[in-house]
Amino acid sequence: MSEDGPWLNVPQAVVLEATRDINLALDLTEDDPVLLVIKANQRIALRTVIPLEEDADDEQRRDAFRRLREVKSCPARR
Repeated sequence: MSEDGPWLNVPQAVVLEATRDINLALDLTEDDPVLLVIKANQRIALRTVIPLEEDADDEQRRDAFRRLREVKSCPARR
């Protein structure tokens, strides 16, 4: 860190811009640039959650997965 504050690499800057969380961005460290990009993507990727009851049967799980595929394949339905 310099007297002006922390210097960010590009993936850290992207994480900061997407999350507005400086600590999350500064915790993103890696010597390998490819792994750094992968870690940045993991931090800002949107997570998909399929709400199901804990005791959902196979048919309910298949139906939820089918609905997810339909929504993802048709952007107008989002």
